[in-house]
Amino acid sequence: KGFASSDKVIEAGFYTQYTSHCALEPHAAVSYLDGKGRLVIISTTQVPYHARRITARLTRIAVSKIRVIKPRIGGGFGGKQEVILEPYVALVTWRTKHPAKAVLSRNEVFTFTRTRHPFRIKIKAGYNRDGAINSLYYQALQNTGAYGTHSLTVLSNSGSKVLPMLNKIPNLKFDGKSVYTNLPIGGAYRGYGASQGYFGYGQIVDMIAADTHIDPVDFYKRYAIKRGETSPIFKALGEGREGVEMK
Repeated sequence: KGFASSDKVIEAGFYTQYTSHCALEPHAAVSYLDGKGRLVIISTTQVPYHARRITARLTRIAVSKIRVIKPRIGGGFGGKQEVILEPYVALVTWRTKHPAKAVLSRNEVFTFTRTRHPFRIKIKAGYNRDGAINSLYYQALQNTGAYGTHSLTVLSNSGSKVLPMLNKIPNLKFDGKSVYTNLPIGGAYRGYGASQGYFGYGQIVDMIAADTHIDPVDFYKRYAIKRGETSPIFKALGEGREGVEMK
């Protein structure tokens, strides 16, 4: 109904690609036993408590026997939010009682760690001659790679962090799917889904603004969410779950 009542309807597809975080410091971890027999891991991690908990679970070493030290790291951007090397060095030290070290090469970082999830985004929008969008159908297809780390939350954020921006659209539908492939694994990356979502969303806005002869800045001033306003998207779609109503 929303499309039928619109003056014009536009459909377009957009693709975002794999991206590596490319932190100057690669993933690295060192482990040793301290004077009390406790396993100490020094890691370039962004999540020391997760590293401790997951390493304990994988190696079956008591959490109380593990200490993770996170010094200042040489860049992370989400790429070091997962436990990659810690269990390996931990197990070597625990079994041999000797220190262990693992440092990834740049090529290994590209293939062995995490990337930004590639997306295919399809958007159909119905709008009037004044630029007002009556109806919008947003489809996101996410390539999560061989494993689903951060898959649900990143996919959800591609809608929940983007669609409320234009909160005056009366008819709005979001479909999101994440698929496993035999390609590199997607993970946390700055923007966390919003970057991919806005790439397609922003392109559609630019196309509508150009067709209706409205400056894109003026378009956003006219139709974007403003202080004191809200959107039903906040409650309907959260980060991997139902959201929270915002007033």
